[in-house]
Amino acid sequence: AGPNADTVESLDPVIRIFRLTRIIRALRVVRGGGHARELRKMSYALQYSAYTLFWAMLALAFVMYFFATAFTEAAMEHNLAELEKGNAPAYMSQLMSDFGTMPRSFYSLFTAVTSGRDWGEFVETISNIHWGCAPLFVVFVAL
Repeated sequence: AGPNADTVESLDPVIRIFRLTRIIRALRVVRGGGHARELRKMSYALQYSAYTLFWAMLALAFVMYFFATAFTEAAMEHNLAELEKGNAPAYMSQLMSDFGTMPRSFYSLFTAVTSGRDWGEFVETISNIHWGCAPLFVVFVAL
């Protein structure tokens, strides 16, 4: 190094003190201002609304799980019954595509609720299983 290296190293603690006082001054300005109170209120509101959002999403997941289980079970039972009879209805491929497994049922229910697909299409497909499945799907969409 050179002769200036010693002077720079000796000024290092002074520079740190100046930086620390600038940070403390900035924090005092933010804390002391009237807008900080409003910012604090907004952060609390976001914090507590996130908690409520978590529980609402969990409740929605449980409702979707219940309906997905019901529709998947109904589709699988109907598929097995048709296979035992030796029938292969034209709607069966669409039914299995929409409600053949739990992930597919979850996806179908999610797209029906979020307008990814028209829920009337799902009602037409699922009404082929049993007359009670269509009203059950309408109840799900209404929830």
